[in-house]
Amino acid sequence: MTAKTEVLHGSPKQVIAVEYPESHDVDLIVMGKSGTDAIDRLLVGSTTAAVVRNALTNVLVIAEPTNN
Repeated sequence: MTAKTEVLHGSPKQVIAVEYPESHDVDLIVMGKSGTDAIDRLLVGSTTAAVVRNALTNVLVIAEPTNN
């Protein structure tokens, strides 16, 4: 597996979901689950949720481990 890191400019939701996958051979987008609460998501919007809804490829969302 090859992983690549890049710094891009623009709307994160659009760049991650559409622009980058469209211009590169992306098989999978891996993102962390947001730690914000419902009010923060209403005011700002969840980037992860927007990417999952609009992505041109599969998206894997990773949650932070819980302390059991």
